[in-house]
Amino acid sequence: MVLFKINGERNSGTNFLTKILEMNNFPTYIHRRKKNTIYHWKHGVPSDDYKKLDETVVDLFIFRNLEDWLVSCLHNVYHLHKYDSFKKFLTLPQISDDKTLIDYRTNRCLNEDDNGKTIFQIREYKFNKIMEYKKRNKDVILVNLSFIQDSNNLSQFLDFLSDKYIPKLKVDNYITNIKHTKNNSNITNRTYNINISEYRDIIDSNLNDEIENFINNLTFI
Repeated sequence: MVLFKINGERNSGTNFLTKILEMNNFPTYIHRRKKNTIYHWKHGVPSDDYKKLDETVVDLFIFRNLEDWLVSCLHNVYHLHKYDSFKKFLTLPQISDDKTLIDYRTNRCLNEDDNGKTIFQIREYKFNKIMEYKKRNKDVILVNLSFIQDSNNLSQFLDFLSDKYIPKLKVDNYITNIKHTKNNSNITNRTYNINISEYRDIIDSNLNDEIENFINNLTFI
């Protein structure tokens, strides 16, 4: 069988991608929880044992443009300590706020890798680990959230997946319009009251140009 494994940093669109695939009958795997242990955490550093989940495992890694991602991460911290200002969030080291969930490989805190890194360093670290994983493994696909939020592009992406891996799933009209995955609204992305231009110097001095140029120009590969 073919199994599509969903991966990506927090607030990058993994829920959107999962829902789209499931609604179009693509077999998907996110991660699994057994008591307080998480197996194959979708937001974690990928492991080669993902490929043991099925006969053919297609890893899908979704990326989001930096500014939208930063703002969303401030408001939706997911296992991180919540800072009371955007400036602190951008400049201070991140701290794991999860006291219960552990990673199946290490038996340690699920997001231990986040500790002591700034949010920019977390993004760069995870990106580089994904690229290392892609070099070691076949059937690894990178996709940009903004690209597939366009319904025509999304149909193209789903065509590509079905043509390459499960031709019988190919249809003339995929389901491409869904409500927001977190608040069930008709908006594409939630908006927050932050003037990103006020933090331009901080962002520009901390981002990795090579990584961000890659993500901004990514469609799917």
